Amino acid sequence: MLINYQTPYTFDTPYGPYPGVWMPTTLGMFFLFGYISCDIASKLWLLAELAGFVWVIWMIADYKMPSRWVFFICVFVLFFFPPLWLHIRLGQFSMLFVVLMVVGIYLPMAERFLPLLLVLGLTKPQLAILVFPGLLIYVWRKKGFRQVVKLVLVTGICAGLLTVPLFLYYPGWVNDFLFVTFDNLGVGWDLPTLFVQLPFLLGNAGYAVWGLTLLAAMGISFWFWYHKDAKIALIISLAATPMVTPYASSWDFLLLMPGFFWLIIKLKSKAARVALLLGMAIIIVVQIAQLWRQDYPDGRQWWIPPLMILIYLISLLIEYSIVKITKTQLLQKAAP
Repeated sequence: MLINYQTPYTFDTPYGPYPGVWMPTTLGMFFLFGYISCDIASKLWLLAELAGFVWVIWMIADYKMPSRWVFFICVFVLFFFPPLWLHIRLGQFSMLFVVLMVVGIYLPMAERFLPLLLVLGLTKPQLAILVFPGLLIYVWRKKGFRQVVKLVLVTGICAGLLTVPLFLYYPGWVNDFLFVTFDNLGVGWDLPTLFVQLPFLLGNAGYAVWGLTLLAAMGISFWFWYHKDAKIALIISLAATPMVTPYASSWDFLLLMPGFFWLIIKLKSKAARVALLLGMAIIIVVQIAQLWRQDYPDGRQWWIPPLMILIYLISLLIEYSIVKITKTQLLQKAAP
């Protein structure tokens, strides 16, 4: 629509009543896709997402492919994870958000492109509520406040430059963008988030429970960004986001998958891996059973992020307990 000098923000689209609500910077970055057919563009988009997630596995495994069976499990679980199906069918952005963030943190050579990665990540700002502040905390700790200011300024400049194609092709896009965005936010979507579902279940007390959960997630996430390795902090922030963000859909649950990749690659004990895989299998089977041949409300899937995080924590607890027991036994054997 943009390359045909039409507003990209409208309810009257040729592909149905689905207004584009992505940030203008993304439209400016990818507007050249408008010059190729929708079929080819969609295939390129899908290829970038799937190849990007294989790249994420490679980066999490310390820049090498993990063992064959571990890689097979990663791909197998990803493929059967129902949010992936809906994500692909709707051409969503969550997978690319994960790829952009992992590239920005895991690849040292990507640091010079970090402002551009952050701008593109803001395509869905609700996914960045833990990652972006945490990243600023990390930069402040490692390089000082000046670098934080520089990063913010350069990111803002990149954002401004990426809106140039919109002004060239349809100068009046700003009013349409604001209208469509605020209209979309005003709809009472049945979202699978604690912010939406807890008030429905608990009344006003649900907002308090969500607020405490958000504060706890922010505290834990920001602590890891400040005190620990940014790679671990990113995995934690991504996993916690679908649970605490006010605005997310079930396809955004793919932010939890890097946590699964990290665990299945890093865990050493068989018991911890079995607990992780058994828990994931139960979640996937229940989801498939709910979605099988029926229109299951998206909001009813709010339980998935908390349960997946619980399974992650259980597997880590099992790993820690086994390591501690093993160390104790070795010390006892070594004692005279």
